[in-house]
Parts: sequence; structure tokens; C-alpha cells
Amino acid sequence: MNRRRFLVISASAVASALLAACGSGGATPTPVAAPTPTTAAASPTSAPAVTPTPQASASPTVAGSATPFKIGVVVAQTGNLASSGRRHIEGMQLALDELNNTAAGRQLELIPADSAGNPEQSLTHVRRLVESEKVDVITGFTMTPELTAVRDYLHEQKQVTIVSIAGWPPLTRDPNVPSPYIFRSSFC
Repeated sequence: MNRRRFLVISASAVASALLAACGSGGATPTPVAAPTPTTAAASPTSAPAVTPTPQASASPTVAGSATPFKIGVVVAQTGNLASSGRRHIEGMQLALDELNNTAAGRQLELIPADSAGNPEQSLTHVRRLVESEKVDVITGFTMTPELTAVRDYLHEQKQVTIVSIAGWPPLTRDPNVPSPYIFRSSFC
């Protein structure tokens, strides 16, 4: 499988899973009671038996949402690691373009933020993305120090986060560090 196809499949799987988990308040099926058949009385003057009419089928529908699904990307776009961060954003945008920037009826919006490889700058951008931009998911983090600087804030805010570059093995191996809101797809 080539790299481009892998990126497209991965991005669409993540976006679909997140959209399904978040739900958009679409219609839920309502139970419909089965019609009860009526029987004709034994007298010759009674009306003929009524044939039950089919009820409307209750099937779930996916309602498109007017609000876009916002993906915050915190990576170094300047400094020594800029090429890595820019490639990361370009790869994600390529995957979104392959999906026509939509998934499950919602527009997908990429919101990049330049951490410059600086932990304090990462925290500033993460706060902005969560509090002002109201992103649905955050991804990226070029270096482990960026991730360690934002981990507690992301956990407190219950912000779904996918760490796609930084390693930091304790994030998934140390029983005192993991968060149910932070996932790591990077190499460690």
C-alpha cells in the first residue's frame, strides 16, 4: 500500500470514528407498535375486517451538521523542525482533499498552529484551539517537550487528542500518565 493511500485511509478512519463517537444529534429511531389485526364479528351485518396499513419505517438517518468538524494541528512550522511540521500539515491536507474535505456529511476544517518546537508556545496554541476555536480534536506535537507541556491541560479539558509525531513512551506505558482522551499513533 503506498503512503498516500495509507494517509487517506487513516485520516478517513479517524475522522469517521470521531464523528460517530461525537454524534451530531441526528434522528434516533422510535419504536413502532405492530398493528393488531381485527377480526370480523360473526353477524352478517358487521363491517368487513380492516386490513392494517403499513407503518412508516423507523430508520436512523445521518443528519449533516452545519458546523464543521475542526481539527487543530499543533506542529513546528518554523525553526529547526519546520520541514517535519510542514510535511505533516501537507499530508493531512492531502488526505482531506482526497475526502473532498467532508466526512459523514460534515465539512472537515484543518486549523494549523505553529509551535516552533517550543513547549510554552504549544500550550498557548492548544489553549486557543480549545477555548476560542472550539476544535473537535487536536493532533500533531513535533517534540516530546511540547506534549509534556500540554498533557495536563488536555486531560483537564477532556480534549480528544491524537499524538501523531512526538514519542514520549510514558504517555501509554506509565500507569500514572495515560489519559482516556489522549491517544498516540507515533512510533514509540
